[in-house]
Amino acid sequence: MPPITVRVHRQNPGESKGRKQQYSVELQPAMTVLDVLHRVLADQDPTLSFRRSCRSAICGSCAMRINGRARLACNTQAAGLAARDGSLLIEPLNNLRVVKDLAVDMSGFWKSLKAVRPALIERKTEVPKTFYAIPGKEFHPLSIVQDCIMCSACLSDCTVREVNPEYLGPAALAKAFRFIGDPRDGATRSRLELYSKPNGMWDCDSCLMCNEVCPMGVKPLDAILRMREAALDHGLAQGPGPKHTLAFYDTVVRTGKVNEASTALRSLGVKLVTHPGNLAVAGRAVLRGKQPRLRHRKLRGHDQIQRLIRHVHATRRGRTE
Repeated sequence: MPPITVRVHRQNPGESKGRKQQYSVELQPAMTVLDVLHRVLADQDPTLSFRRSCRSAICGSCAMRINGRARLACNTQAAGLAARDGSLLIEPLNNLRVVKDLAVDMSGFWKSLKAVRPALIERKTEVPKTFYAIPGKEFHPLSIVQDCIMCSACLSDCTVREVNPEYLGPAALAKAFRFIGDPRDGATRSRLELYSKPNGMWDCDSCLMCNEVCPMGVKPLDAILRMREAALDHGLAQGPGPKHTLAFYDTVVRTGKVNEASTALRSLGVKLVTHPGNLAVAGRAVLRGKQPRLRHRKLRGHDQIQRLIRHVHATRRGRTE
């Protein structure tokens, strides 16, 4: 196979910005991106730094951004990406401080994980004398998060973490759901209260990137949405996030579509809606012909939407029972 161009992020400790260094690597069949990095390290530049361990997509150590997306270098085929994009671009994970080259400081990731109290809290009045006997079906909902290998790919590509370094992030919230959904845990409400605080589950903007980039098929967004549902079931409806969700839902129930004006008023309140910054945004929307209607007529087929909503409620009651 002909040589390909490989551009690698280089950054020494203490430097605020990195640079791209270019290498030429002759690909062999079935070479992974990790193989490419090892070839560069062995034959061209022994100063290159990166992390890896198992080389089997189990440990998560070799997570990095490859051609603009977080991936595991050990199970990403180099030839396919090079053919599609013309070259390889290898960068460190985003949203984490670079230590050197492709190695990042994971302390921010572990700090978020610890903040969700990632350990069971026993039910004091229901501790069995021998062991817990739990039907497998009760653990089935946890299947969406149980394969996380803590690689931090989801945190790297999280659009909220990019603008808010205090946001807990997808991996931490997926781990939080692991205990919310565990029938042995005795602190469901207090956990939901904790995760409902600012920088928690209601700050997610549902962009789906965490689900998309996870190399293990974990679905952090699904876990976040289920925790939001559980929070509302427990009456935790204070704050802009829950208010927005309920307002959004109510307008769909009434008319079959979202009423942007009433949703904004119920979510933010008159004081925030009339803030000069928000008024300026509204003014630009009006000038572009995007003024939302204050009252919406019911959509044709609204009765079908009503039936669907009733069916969902009935299904949820059946599942709970």
